[in-house]
Amino acid sequence: MKRLKRKIFFKKRKFNSLGDLLEKICEGCKKWKSSKEFNENKKVMDGYDDYCKDCLSQGGMENRNNSIGIWINKKGF
Repeated sequence: MKRLKRKIFFKKRKFNSLGDLLEKICEGCKKWKSSKEFNENKKVMDGYDDYCKDCLSQGGMENRNNSIGIWINKKGF
């Protein structure tokens, strides 16, 4: 199981010879993006979020719009 996870981890990331992350695949849009397009996250093994900044901002807007719609419908407006 650990070998499979390790294989998937390296398949979705590109490193330079020093071990610094250059690019990775965004889990949202499934595109290769530079590490600068991801927020830093110390909880993830490579130090960056799994979703790029664009996907996070779009997802946040959708969630906010849905919660506002639900609130309005519950109140009867």
